[in-house]
Amino acid sequence: MKAAAGSMFTDDLQRARACRVLLSTMRLDRLWTDDGPGPQARAMLRSEVLTDGERAMLRAALDVWDGSGGLQLAEAIAKLDGVPMEALCSLLVAMQLGSGAVEDWIARTMEKVEV
Repeated sequence: MKAAAGSMFTDDLQRARACRVLLSTMRLDRLWTDDGPGPQARAMLRSEVLTDGERAMLRAALDVWDGSGGLQLAEAIAKLDGVPMEALCSLLVAMQLGSGAVEDWIARTMEKVEV
């Protein structure tokens, strides 16, 4: 069952928490705040500091946040694997199911990555 528009997250804080936990699978959670992307997040996309996988995950978080990441499915498949790929895919399913499922996803994923 698909979530109604606007019900994927209870509020922006839950959306920010989901993005931060998603990024934690690649130890990038420092780039996210309760208000969204931190000051370095967008600058890091243009830098050479991130690996291709880290850049893909940051783009995914920006897509979850406001659609501005521009991650393409082929890039995600090519650049992500293991826990990060599982986290991204399972977050997308949780978003489709609604905010309760997203909250459950946050709790499960935090246990896996020990945020």
